[in-house]
Amino acid sequence: MRIRNQLLAFVTASVCSGILAAAIVFAAGRREEAAGDAQAHAQVTEHEVAGLLALTQEYARYAEPRAAEQWRLRHAAIATALADDHRADSNQALVELRDVTQALPGLFSRLEELPAGDDSFTARRKEALLDQLLTNTQAMSDYAYQWFQDSVAQRRAAENEFKWIAFSVPCVMLLMLLASGAVVLRRVLLPMHRLDQAAAAIRRGDMTFRLNNTTQDEFGDLSREFDAMTAALIDSDQQRDRSEQQLRDITDNLPALVGYIDPDHQYRFANEKYREWLGHDPLSMVGRHVAEVLGESAYVAMRGNLDKALAGERVQWGRSVRRDGVERHLLSEYIPDVAPDGRVRGCYTLTVDITERRAAEMEMQRSEQRMADLTNAIPAMVGYFDMSERCLFANDAGLRSLGLDRAEIPGLSMRAALGDTVYAQHDPYVREALQGRRARLEGKVAFAGREAHFQAHLIPDRGDGGAQRGYYLMTFDITALKEAEARRAKVEGQLRAITDNLPVAITYLDAQQRYRFVNRTGLEWLCRPADEVIGQRIGDILRPVAYERRREAIERGLTGKRVTFEAESITGDVTRILHYAYIPDIESDGQVAGLYGLATDVSALKNVERQLSLLVRSDVLTGVANRYYFNEAMPLALSRARRAMRGLALMYLDIDHFKGINDSLGHAAGDEVLKAFAQRLQQSVRTTDTVARLGGDEFVIILEGVGNAEEPQVVARKIVANVTRPLTVEGRTLTLTTSIGIAVRSEIHAADAATAEALIGRADAALYAAKKAGRNTWRVVADDVLIDVEAA
Repeated sequence: MRIRNQLLAFVTASVCSGILAAAIVFAAGRREEAAGDAQAHAQVTEHEVAGLLALTQEYARYAEPRAAEQWRLRHAAIATALADDHRADSNQALVELRDVTQALPGLFSRLEELPAGDDSFTARRKEALLDQLLTNTQAMSDYAYQWFQDSVAQRRAAENEFKWIAFSVPCVMLLMLLASGAVVLRRVLLPMHRLDQAAAAIRRGDMTFRLNNTTQDEFGDLSREFDAMTAALIDSDQQRDRSEQQLRDITDNLPALVGYIDPDHQYRFANEKYREWLGHDPLSMVGRHVAEVLGESAYVAMRGNLDKALAGERVQWGRSVRRDGVERHLLSEYIPDVAPDGRVRGCYTLTVDITERRAAEMEMQRSEQRMADLTNAIPAMVGYFDMSERCLFANDAGLRSLGLDRAEIPGLSMRAALGDTVYAQHDPYVREALQGRRARLEGKVAFAGREAHFQAHLIPDRGDGGAQRGYYLMTFDITALKEAEARRAKVEGQLRAITDNLPVAITYLDAQQRYRFVNRTGLEWLCRPADEVIGQRIGDILRPVAYERRREAIERGLTGKRVTFEAESITGDVTRILHYAYIPDIESDGQVAGLYGLATDVSALKNVERQLSLLVRSDVLTGVANRYYFNEAMPLALSRARRAMRGLALMYLDIDHFKGINDSLGHAAGDEVLKAFAQRLQQSVRTTDTVARLGGDEFVIILEGVGNAEEPQVVARKIVANVTRPLTVEGRTLTLTTSIGIAVRSEIHAADAATAEALIGRADAALYAAKKAGRNTWRVVADDVLIDVEAA
């Protein structure tokens, strides 16, 4: 029996025995564990059944609902525990226990359903049911106890079985190990010792040593081979030396790596090119393993092909190495060395450097692939035709469009490929292409039940010498483009009709601020025809002043911001106030292509706004400022005084006895008095001072640039003099008087509402003091102090 087979059998038997022993021990352990679990479960169940028996007896004596409820809960717990026990029903006591447990609820329910009467029949039935219930419950207790006893016996048996197996398995494994050791000693170690002796003899040069081993195993084969080798070694040494020298002389001069590898993947020969290409000494390579010489990674890459060659198959394969910092491509061919008897003795290796050839092939492949990818990626049908109009190439789109296979293309005529109708459209342009001129045409063809538009380009192909070899045909489907152009023309016409009839100037400026679109309203406002505006810069169309007003807004819009502003436009003798909106035209890449401009004439709106502003800020009756304007003007006057570091005065005045005038002469006469009073106030102050009517006959005057408390008194004296001049109202001559309160601040610290309110309060207090002094006079509060004044 072969040593390998014998050892394999022993190893297999040992592994199987080990696995079997582990399985037996594991199974015994599992059985012991299961027996313990069953014992514990049986013990718990026995306890629960004992409790159920006690509850049954209690219910038999007292028949209380509480006992019945506890009985049912205890029984449900027992039933659930027995139902959850998934062990095999091999235990007869457990089977009987389950059957009795399932029958009890029916008996108990029947017992509960008996009426509460005292008749003898009911009493006998109740006594019979109680007797049966107690009997079955006692049976449950007996079965539970029997189950517990069986579980105890099973656990003891499992424990004994586990102990016996745990002792037997190591003994069996030890015996198998001893038997294996004996076989290894006799069949392996002793023959190996003899081989070591023979090898030592060969190393000493003793070629007469023989093993003479006749056993039919691996060591016997090896021993006989060794004896035969040593017998033939002396005879072959000289012949080998001569052959090796001749072979080395030849191979050293070949432009390739030449070697010989034996079945053990060891080099037996290597030519001088190994030293030149890979830096390895050829003589030192002999007898060394391929992995040791070339490296593990190179050996892994070549091992599969090497095994094929050593199996008798001629192999050719390529690999890449780095030499002198440059990647080189090598083509290796392994030629098996087959003995006359068919045995492969090794293989010859021939490796040539094909870097230049590989580079040329790869470049050609890349070029061809790029051309194929390019033509297939073009959204067009691409074909190549020779001078006889025979097709030599067509891309995938062309094949799909014509419904042809690639095998049908070579030699197919252009007329046959396109059909007579389409070819007739191409024919004049094909003539031009054959004469060496590029040609382009657009046409229509019926395709898939509809009219399709195409655009074809014919491009002559010339060789290196300039002679024409054929022409390329590229055909694009422009149906969608034509349909889009038609739709766009229709939409543009509709948009033009809409924009031309809007009372808004609509324009489009490109990134160079050139007009690309202006609607009819815009042209009318520019007073120029379209051909003088389109394509021109906006700065060349508008007046310089008008362009400067818009330049900053246009530049901001071209940065991507929406801009709105108002500007005055003067065209001829027409002046307009235009509201502009510049909306950037942002492309998908984020670049601003131009601006949409919308200009609306808001002149009428501005006029209305100005009129409304005047109405809101002026008193309708007197024409002077009203309270709204005063509330706006007062903070501004305070701010100016604070910045100029000057004082400010506020005069608060009314008409003395104005109520009597209204009551005696009527409100119309009163209105005339108010208008005359306001006019005389305006005549008494500077144009920079503010006169306002707060309501009724109350007026205020803001005096700016006041240096001291004397200056506002000069104004007050002038007002009193003007007001007392005779006034004729409805044929009656009246003499008016006024009382004036003056608040003066020589220095303004804050221009806020509190300061304004303080001044008004001080002026009102001064007015009250003037009235108290007899009217037709004034009083002054300077910096919160009421000062004495000279009599008017």
